[in-house]
Amino acid sequence: MKVLAVGLLVVALGLAGCSKEIVGTPMADPAATAIQTPQTRAPRTIQIPIPSFPNLPIPSLPNLPGSGPSGPPPTGLAATTCGDYQTMDKTQQRQVIDAIGKDNELVQMNPELWLGLAGAMCAFTPKTTLVKDALAGQGFR
Repeated sequence: MKVLAVGLLVVALGLAGCSKEIVGTPMADPAATAIQTPQTRAPRTIQIPIPSFPNLPIPSLPNLPGSGPSGPPPTGLAATTCGDYQTMDKTQQRQVIDAIGKDNELVQMNPELWLGLAGAMCAFTPKTTLVKDALAGQGFR
């Protein structure tokens, strides 16, 4: 009996809450209204002076690639240019990477990675650039 009384009380309160009239002017959802954006100006360019140092000596760094005498030019497959490399099939390209890996431990550790990287790097360098130089980041102008 108590359950029935509580149930009727809940229904009565629910109906009483739903019968309340809301007065006022209906408003559209703010997300559905058109948003007007203000006119924008062109961005300003700021000129920052960069100092120059014309008499500053640049030291020689012998341990960097291309900064000192590099020894005799490579021979065989290690001397392949990017122009020749791009015309080779995958097997020949892998042989070039293996030959470069004999003198470069990083290339030797993961030749498949360097195989794809050599193709990408040779696409951006002059055709006369050696593949080994393109892999070292040289040859860009």
